[in-house]
Amino acid sequence: MLGSICGDILGSTYEFGIENQDIFLLHENDDMTDDSVLTCAVAEWLVEYGTLSGLGKGEHQYILARKFFDYTMRYPDKAYGLKYMDWILTYEERGTIPEPPDSLGYGCAMRVSPIAYAYKTLHEVEAYACLQAEVTHNNPEGIRGACAIAAATKMALDGRTKNEIKKYISSKYFYNLNQTIESIRSVKHEFSPTCPVTVPQALIAFLETNY
Repeated sequence: MLGSICGDILGSTYEFGIENQDIFLLHENDDMTDDSVLTCAVAEWLVEYGTLSGLGKGEHQYILARKFFDYTMRYPDKAYGLKYMDWILTYEERGTIPEPPDSLGYGCAMRVSPIAYAYKTLHEVEAYACLQAEVTHNNPEGIRGACAIAAATKMALDGRTKNEIKKYISSKYFYNLNQTIESIRSVKHEFSPTCPVTVPQALIAFLETNY
């Protein structure tokens, strides 16, 4: 969780793309984004309610929706997505969970990391990753991205090798992880805040590290 928040802060300057290939670790204007805020909301939900097996899926999602609303109101100046803010405003107006938008945005994958620490089995991690994604995302591509990131995180925590993680994610979630960072860099990409684009790229970056 701390790693994901640090990555969010250090990468905040580059969130909407870069003009050249010169990348620097620290910048004066680095700051946490909406993704760190909602990661903390997920973590607080897990600490308070995540392991209560007596709660049903709908009850968990109702509580988590309230956490998202409370944290968004606490940190209103972050660059939340437009569909997410429409969802928040509808929640505020009605006081009940609105229907999630048809979003394949990467927000539900960016905030999912705490779930990998909260449950013992990979199946549980994937189930709760799906549960939290469905609160604000109604597109299978968004939900797939959240589950894939949670699964990879859990496998890494369990000491599985990178080859094992790559094989599992590729076969279950159908992401092409045979690309390289260099091949991705060689193609000019328009900024795309979506799971189908960013999740495999993030996983490939992890797979190519020396750690």
